[in-house]
Amino acid sequence: MMIDKMSLMRTAVTAAVCVTAVIATAAEDQAMHIIEAAGIQGGLIVHVGCGDGKLTAALRLNNSYLVHGLDTDAERVSEAREHIRSLGLYGKVSVDVFHGTYLPYADNLVNLMVVSSGQRVASGEIERVLAPGGVVATGPGAGIQSRKWQKPVPGNIDEWTHYLHDADGNPVANDDVVKAPRQLQWTCSPQWARHHDHMASLSALVSSRGRIFFICDEGPKASMLYPPKWRLTARDAFNGLLLWTRPIDKWFNHLQPLKSGPASLPRRLVAGDDLVFATMGIDAPVSALDAATGKTIHYYEGTECTREIILSEGTLFLVRGGQAASTITAVRSDGGNVLWEKQCPVVTLTLAADEKRIVFFSGQQVIALKREDGSQLWASEKLDQASKANWLSRNPPRLIVCDEMVVVASGSSMYALSADDGKVMWSADHPRSGYVSPKDLFYIDNLIWYGDTAGADNTGRFFARDVVTGEVKRSFTPDIDVIWLSHHRCYFSKATRNYILPSRMGVEFVDINTEKWKAHHWVRGGCIYGVMPANGLLYAPPHSCACYFEAKLNGFCALTSGNKQSNGSFGPNERLQKGPAYSGTESLESDVSGESDWPVFRHDSSRSGNTSSAVPANLEQRWSADVGGRLTQPVTAGGKVYVASTDQHILYALDSEAGGEIWRFTAGSRIDSPPSIFRGLVLFGARDGWIYCLRSDDGALAWRFRAFPGELLLMSYGQLESAWPVHGSVLIENGEAHCVAGRSMFLDGGLRYLRLDPATGEKISETIMDEKDPVLGGTIQKYDSWLDMTTTLPDVLASDGENVYMRSLPFDKKGVRRRISHFPEEEEPAHLFSPTGFLDDNWFHRSYWTYARCFPGGWNGYCAAGRYNPSGRLLVMDDSTLYGFGRKPEYYRWTTSMEYRLYATKKNEPRDIYAYDRFKAAQAKRFPRMILDRKLSPPHGPKSIPEKPFDCKWEDNEVPLLVTAMVGTRHHLFVAGPRDIFDEGQDYFRNAAAAYKDKQKDAERQSSIWNGEDGAILLAVGKKDGTRIAEHRLSAIPVFDGMIAAQGKLFVSLTSGDLICLGDSRTKEK
Repeated sequence: MMIDKMSLMRTAVTAAVCVTAVIATAAEDQAMHIIEAAGIQGGLIVHVGCGDGKLTAALRLNNSYLVHGLDTDAERVSEAREHIRSLGLYGKVSVDVFHGTYLPYADNLVNLMVVSSGQRVASGEIERVLAPGGVVATGPGAGIQSRKWQKPVPGNIDEWTHYLHDADGNPVANDDVVKAPRQLQWTCSPQWARHHDHMASLSALVSSRGRIFFICDEGPKASMLYPPKWRLTARDAFNGLLLWTRPIDKWFNHLQPLKSGPASLPRRLVAGDDLVFATMGIDAPVSALDAATGKTIHYYEGTECTREIILSEGTLFLVRGGQAASTITAVRSDGGNVLWEKQCPVVTLTLAADEKRIVFFSGQQVIALKREDGSQLWASEKLDQASKANWLSRNPPRLIVCDEMVVVASGSSMYALSADDGKVMWSADHPRSGYVSPKDLFYIDNLIWYGDTAGADNTGRFFARDVVTGEVKRSFTPDIDVIWLSHHRCYFSKATRNYILPSRMGVEFVDINTEKWKAHHWVRGGCIYGVMPANGLLYAPPHSCACYFEAKLNGFCALTSGNKQSNGSFGPNERLQKGPAYSGTESLESDVSGESDWPVFRHDSSRSGNTSSAVPANLEQRWSADVGGRLTQPVTAGGKVYVASTDQHILYALDSEAGGEIWRFTAGSRIDSPPSIFRGLVLFGARDGWIYCLRSDDGALAWRFRAFPGELLLMSYGQLESAWPVHGSVLIENGEAHCVAGRSMFLDGGLRYLRLDPATGEKISETIMDEKDPVLGGTIQKYDSWLDMTTTLPDVLASDGENVYMRSLPFDKKGVRRRISHFPEEEEPAHLFSPTGFLDDNWFHRSYWTYARCFPGGWNGYCAAGRYNPSGRLLVMDDSTLYGFGRKPEYYRWTTSMEYRLYATKKNEPRDIYAYDRFKAAQAKRFPRMILDRKLSPPHGPKSIPEKPFDCKWEDNEVPLLVTAMVGTRHHLFVAGPRDIFDEGQDYFRNAAAAYKDKQKDAERQSSIWNGEDGAILLAVGKKDGTRIAEHRLSAIPVFDGMIAAQGKLFVSLTSGDLICLGDSRTKEK
């Protein structure tokens, strides 16, 4: 269904909007007038010429808006920031300096642009950044002829209103803009789906009128046994901002086994022009919700137990009841009047409609009914019998109505029937496609397309048959060396009128005109659902996949093929901006006093999380500072403790003795981790793409360096961020500042490894890392092996003194990769890292920290590091010992339950492994899950010999808390987190759903505790033997990895927004 340009235009702006320099009314009234006249309901508002920030702040009418102000006057920006902070809105409303020529936003991102009087912006720039349907409101003197203008919706993009695109069942977008992904448009939560082995988290996803709507389980990732949180959510299609969300009380059992959920769930959500139709419960009637606000407009009485919905020409056609005894109900979408009902067996996913009829597959016949009264038009001859499991997501049949034909694929056959009388015109074999998913079937330009893509033994060949005659018109195999794993990804393919999008490894774009393939192993769709091509974008919902852990995108992502790298170009001198404190930075003295301070993230460059300083076991709270917001981990040096309020973009320096504020500094976007304190300087990166250096005494800016020589803001987790963000924690190595900017080597020009002089900000070196192989040419995807690929995602950097590490990837001290392959060389040492990044606090069940050389991926690899190397949710290490809080060894692979232990083990202890005798040592790199980080033993007969896990110096298998923060001191290990009252145990290994019924109340109580309702426990444990020495209560849960030890005290960032200090009058440990 093509988008009609005029039909999607939001309510026309009927009153001229004039934003004058003189505020004639209160800012709130003026903001209301502007937004009402513009006709937008939520999204991104940009205010050019923000001035004192009063109107800018007032433009955020409610939580569905994010506001960004721009001004060329730095002093006015500072004034505006202070005003917005005083209202407690900073982050939700933010302002920044711009140069007045180029707008710093990605294409099609902004919903409303307000241009104040006297501000001049090129009209081409405004048109570029406005989303389709977006509005600009201008004041006099803005250099734009009209004071109001609405951007039309391009005719070459398309919506996706149903699971199968439209009511005709043909999953093909009439979209010419969707192409191979090159840039990120936006990303948002959830970062991960809840669990790979159970019910898929995403049930449905559709799009209409510049919005997307989806049903998703947003329950905790820490345990699949915690209760689900099913929600129907609306986001802006072009920037991902949250518009509204509604809870769903009861949905399908979230503990349904792997890849076996109902195939009909994605058909319970349909997007109309101004209404969204959904069942707001598993047996609830169909509801019509206002698409802009989520408010219920009406319920459709008598539509309980609806399992599928399609919308065609103003009529809702519903399938109700079970598959064998189902009822088709026709309802007027506007008033809810039931037009007719008819009982008949309808196989899941096969109900379709065109302007003349509705059609479905009964399991034996294709049947057509009149739209007007439900009377039968015709029934075909008997076709293949549908299997009993077809109500599941595993291989249900498909049916599409197209060009006066009906095409159905069932079993291993496909049939084309005349839509007029049901006569079978031709039949053919239908090869296997997808994996435990609906069959591939596409109608594009009078051809029926399908592929042989299901498994490793399939050819990958695509076929196109004439829809009327069945003659094969096109047939071709991949023109690239596609890696064929055991099966296609766990969802069926989608298509546009130019590309078929299978997912052998990630997402492949198969150009049906040139017959060329382009692979993107680093993109995954959501389990069962897959991806959605619409609005000129490729939407990739959250997944639970362990393949390519260090290369694959996570979160809910919208990707574009746009080739715009940045707005403007900045030369070397423009990238470095000197601040008022620049002079004299080279002569500053260090304020770090040895081991008594904690000056960088996790204490030191190796990210050990340990100090040789002493902290007593018996503690009391010394002070508490209400910093507010979502806090980073703290660091401390020179009598100050530093912590950032991430979403408010503010770095605080507090008095470490009393907790009082000394100074604060506001960056241009989020600060996601703490700064590094070095020689009287405070260095940190921010998500605005800058590296900052402040004077530690007063927080004055010494310099800042633009990490990428350009500017481009996109939307990330509900706020504007650079396409090339920098993690807050900068590595200080040999007197140099090291950091990596960017999001992926595959996106927006890749990553940049920077080395800077901390005193001057001068660039020492810059290494560009993109998808090209710097040694042999071609793409780095060719280093794919099994289910692993080289690290392409950034992280907080670490160092062991010889190598710098980004996750598992080693660099030399000049920022050059030591290898491109994922697999380590034999001489590489082990190091502490997380395959999903040090800052990932989700507790996704297939991820964890480890002390190893690399992290194998895939269904049989992700568990290896955890079972045979020191691993856990958190790790701490000193010179001889590793301390971990992690799963017991038997809970790493294919388990629902999670039982944890606290343990200590020798550092750098060699690990042994035995291989099957049919494997050669030379084949080691082909099977990293079997030999990684261990000496390969000779063959030991025809069977494998069990591997030997590492030995523990001590372990506590009954630790009474779930550790979210851990720190090592001279004699003690301090661990903190919420109480653990829920014995998940062995009952859940094989029959989680049955076991859950017996312990549901315990699971619900544990989930509440995990969410912070009961505060937290702090334990002091003896390092030598694991003895519990002291226990303390905390008012809130520590943020992930949010506890440090210094000056004989503990400093803890809490999820409540408080930073607390715990200490004792004694200076030595007992």
